[in-house]
Amino acid sequence: MTERIDHKMSKNAQRKTRRAKQKKSLFKRILLGSSLLGSAIFLILTIIVISYILDAPSLEKELLNDAQSSIIYDMNGQEVEALSGVENRKTVSISDVPELMQNAFIAVEDIRFKEHIGIDIKRIFGAVVANVTRGIGSEGASTITQQVIKNSFFSHEKKFKRKIQEQYLAILLERNYSKDEILAMYLNKIYFSEGAYGVATAAKTYFGKELNELELHEIALLAGMPQRPNYYNPFINPEEAEKRRNIVLSQMEKYGFITAEEANEAKEKSVTDSLIMETEEKKQYHQFMRQVINEIDAYAKKHQVALNLYEGGLKIYTTIDIKAQQHVESLMENGTITYPDENFQAAVVLLDSKTGAIRALTSGRNNTTIDFANIQRQPGSTIKPILDYGPAIEYLQWSTGTLINDEEYFYSTGKKVNNWDKKYRGNVTVREALSLSLNVPAVKAFKEVGAERAKTFATSIGMPANDKYLESYAIGGFTVGPTPIDIAGAYRSFADRGYYSSPYSVEKIEFPDGRVINLKPEEKKVMSEATAYMITDMLKTVVKSGTGSRGNVQGLPLAGKTGTTNLPDEWNEPLGARDSWFAGYTTNYTAAVWTGYNSTTKEQHISNEGKRIAAYLFKAVMENVHADKETANFTKPANVLEVYIEKSTGLLPSDYTPKEEIISELYIKGTEPREISKKYKQVEQPMMDGIYDKENDKIILNWNHETNETEEETNEVVFDLHVSIDEGPYQLILENTTALTYELTEPIDGAIYRYRLIAKDRNYPSNVSIPFVIEILVEKPLFQLPDPFDNNGNDGEEEGRQEDDETTDDETDEGSDETGTSLLNINL
Repeated sequence: MTERIDHKMSKNAQRKTRRAKQKKSLFKRILLGSSLLGSAIFLILTIIVISYILDAPSLEKELLNDAQSSIIYDMNGQEVEALSGVENRKTVSISDVPELMQNAFIAVEDIRFKEHIGIDIKRIFGAVVANVTRGIGSEGASTITQQVIKNSFFSHEKKFKRKIQEQYLAILLERNYSKDEILAMYLNKIYFSEGAYGVATAAKTYFGKELNELELHEIALLAGMPQRPNYYNPFINPEEAEKRRNIVLSQMEKYGFITAEEANEAKEKSVTDSLIMETEEKKQYHQFMRQVINEIDAYAKKHQVALNLYEGGLKIYTTIDIKAQQHVESLMENGTITYPDENFQAAVVLLDSKTGAIRALTSGRNNTTIDFANIQRQPGSTIKPILDYGPAIEYLQWSTGTLINDEEYFYSTGKKVNNWDKKYRGNVTVREALSLSLNVPAVKAFKEVGAERAKTFATSIGMPANDKYLESYAIGGFTVGPTPIDIAGAYRSFADRGYYSSPYSVEKIEFPDGRVINLKPEEKKVMSEATAYMITDMLKTVVKSGTGSRGNVQGLPLAGKTGTTNLPDEWNEPLGARDSWFAGYTTNYTAAVWTGYNSTTKEQHISNEGKRIAAYLFKAVMENVHADKETANFTKPANVLEVYIEKSTGLLPSDYTPKEEIISELYIKGTEPREISKKYKQVEQPMMDGIYDKENDKIILNWNHETNETEEETNEVVFDLHVSIDEGPYQLILENTTALTYELTEPIDGAIYRYRLIAKDRNYPSNVSIPFVIEILVEKPLFQLPDPFDNNGNDGEEEGRQEDDETTDDETDEGSDETGTSLLNINL
């Protein structure tokens, strides 16, 4: 028994040993396989890296120091100008750059610049961790040396091949040049917006100073700009420029280049106080070109691509219409338009209605450095089609004839909503409310739609996506408002049948190696074609007969809207404004115009007359671009019906609806009214009688009008009286009279007078009664002269009396009245 047990135990031990050996063998095989796979991957990567290095460009000195110009093309592919960093660059040696400035750039861009070999291994690992934990692109690892390489040789796309080549060339650069030489290359190459390349040019551009004259806070401002030159441009974005400057100062303090006291003192300085306004002559179309640079900068940031506009040898295809651009620029000077003063500013944005391409743009007057085409302002009543009536049609299927009660009304906060003229008009159609730019109906429409749906509609066509859309937004009272470019883009969506794309000035960019980046934004359907058309039709009324008539161009199918923003109530300037807008479009072009001041005060604001300048600018632009150009009208969609309705009820007119009350409005098919109005009835026929009074030789007419209406309503009836003599044409002798009698003295003997009396509604003159007609024959009595040969005269008198009696007898018949006047009543 014992032997059997020992035998079993021995077998079990053997099995365990075999299993252990098998597991160990499997582990070795996995480890060996992983090692071989890793080695293979490493070998492949090594081969790829080596191939990239071998394919890298040579380190040419000319490219390190010289710029390769980029070319700008217009909408027709014709060259406009060359962008060259050399043209606006002053090259300096490192000895000309103050040590404090050198340290500022090193502190914020590459703190280990003096120690590394061209690449910073520690920074690379830090960037890898940051990109893993916070997302790709959250932190970069490029050294100053790498940036010199990038700016000199590459198109700056963040691709693996380009990064390997950049790092290789950076190491090679460090072996061939000193740190001072590399830093000088960097400081002479970097871009500072406003067309300025290099620190020396930037110092002149922003402060009008030489490098050795700059103060600490100015140095820090410049050192912070290269990361995002246009975004941190203090002329355009002073608040962000100040934040970035303060980061630089904190970094300089952190690394011991300045003391805490120096940093704090510099942070107290205003960014804008030491800025100078540029006085040198601007390049042609510089405001449009600034927009081009803004868009390329935004694209580069979004796609994590750095694009060297001035030195990259790029071909930049823009949307500019040279003729239109020249015209809008000419409008910024006194001449065609008279401006109130030199500080008065204006921005004009002209789009192609079919594509959204920016054809012309001005962003200010008198060489201002502020980009008013991209400044956010309150839009005033230009927002009403976007935020109120557009959503009401889209979501609630309102018609242009939907009635809204224009009455005393309050926001939910209790504040009163006022119309611009402080008056109320009772029930008005949506068309009338928009045409007259009434505020109460607009706020009511916004509330009926709901703030969230209104916001969804507005943001889909480019309006700011503020956290919450308040009731005051319905009439333009934004906290953060749209830019002129935003307004132009939104209005274009109505012109283009409900399609929206962001306005753009750059079609594409072509690199020297033939690669192309397409910058044209995608177009999306954001509203129904019915909504777009119905808004357009109402905006055509605005410019034809409403508040926008000053911007109308005769003979052009044009839609548009005005907008103004009020001054504070305590200023007691009810006719003045902060901002004045005009936006509108045809099937060819869309334009948005903003006017106002950079800083509005009680002493400096838009006057009542000045509010008209936006409309004058809009009209001048649209007249120019449409000259000798065929412009099609807007096409009504098949599901939009034109219906004649009764204005005061919104119902179908009856046979008795006054023509003044019948209007044409648009309805989405299936929502049109079916019921006939019962508001109006035919005016009751008046009753009239009349005689010829022989004794006094005159015709006397009397009439009355009896209805079942109230006395007040009866008083609204007036009369027209016409006369026809001997079947001649009728002539009006009394019009809109409330009299109930008429007399005619010395009528024509033997004539037949036919009188026609019509009763009509005083308020609606076309609402009339059936005429009441009578005829009166005038037969005057015969008069016998005495016989001059009758001495007594009695016989003659008696004879004359008999003739009178006989005449009377002969003339009396069944139709005669007591006076012997022929009377015939004709009731038609």
